[in-house]
Amino acid sequence: AVQASLRGLLARRTLAASRRVAAATALQAAVRGRLARRTLASTLFADVRGVAESLREQATLRQQGATRVPSNQTPSYGEGVCSARRSSSRGGGAASSTSGWPSERREEAEPLVGADAGGGEAGGEGGGGGEAG
Repeated sequence: AVQASLRGLLARRTLAASRRVAAATALQAAVRGRLARRTLASTLFADVRGVAESLREQATLRQQGATRVPSNQTPSYGEGVCSARRSSSRGGGAASSTSGWPSERREEAEPLVGADAGGGEAGGEGGGGGEAG
């Protein structure tokens, strides 16, 4: 009888210890998950802040009359390609529409803009039909 009660006591203590270990492990996992989420959130916030700063710098340059974006900043799709298509479809031509591109990208942009400019000048605003896609 004494042995049976000792075995029961030992089993209860083992169970309690294993529950404590499981709880500690779950707590560690939760802390790790929270830290990972915080790290991800701070990284995303830093990225968003960097984009906002570069947009602010570009706006400042435009206000000061600068015609070109600095070569270390590539304009976004909407800024570069769509504005180039819009101005070329109004008859602006390749020279004025590529002024926002960095000089490294000029070789890629001019054939595209030239093709758009040809279609746009012949058909009025019809050349800008590709903007929706």
